[in-house]
Amino acid sequence: MTPTRLDMPELEPADIILTHNTGLGSGLVQLVTRSYWSHTLLVESVINNPANIDYAVIEAIPRGLAFGTLNTHYKDTDIAVYRIRDDQIGIRSHVPERFLELPKRQQFQELVLLEAKKRGRYHYDHFVLYHIWKAVGTAGMLDLLNCLLHGLPLNIPHKMDEYVVCSELVQEAYEAAGSPLILPTKLLMPGNIARLRHTLLTQIYGKPRD
Repeated sequence: MTPTRLDMPELEPADIILTHNTGLGSGLVQLVTRSYWSHTLLVESVINNPANIDYAVIEAIPRGLAFGTLNTHYKDTDIAVYRIRDDQIGIRSHVPERFLELPKRQQFQELVLLEAKKRGRYHYDHFVLYHIWKAVGTAGMLDLLNCLLHGLPLNIPHKMDEYVVCSELVQEAYEAAGSPLILPTKLLMPGNIARLRHTLLTQIYGKPRD
């Protein structure tokens, strides 16, 4: 087994990975959100292997929350990796005592992963594409065209429930840790994450595609 990317810097827990996938569902996400990206993962930890470096990842897929490795499922997939900037890290007021002695960034990373894993019993939102198209259909035509042309978030509502998709997992985990990436009323999509490299996130790997 070879490393996923020879030129990729070492990743850290809570880093956000975007992937470019093929298939009907991925194609619809890319089309409606005007983005090259269609799927989102969270880095859980580094897996030290004598032969190569791999990463444990957390993702929401159609069978629910899944734990796997980057090399296993995304070895030949085009990816980009984003990391929250130091000056954008916020920590919620209540932090488990076991995290208090950690540096601020590590505290945040632990909180993000803790919150993501809390959603282990959540169901996958199989109707997300329906919600997207419904939001598109009810949007004013000028507002819709403006969003599509400028890559702005569509007016897709985000609802806190026990159904979650890949980018929503990241959205809720970051928000619960104390650093929201988007207004809580809007659903975060993979393309939105790529565009946050101008404000909240630093792109540490991959081409700067939206």
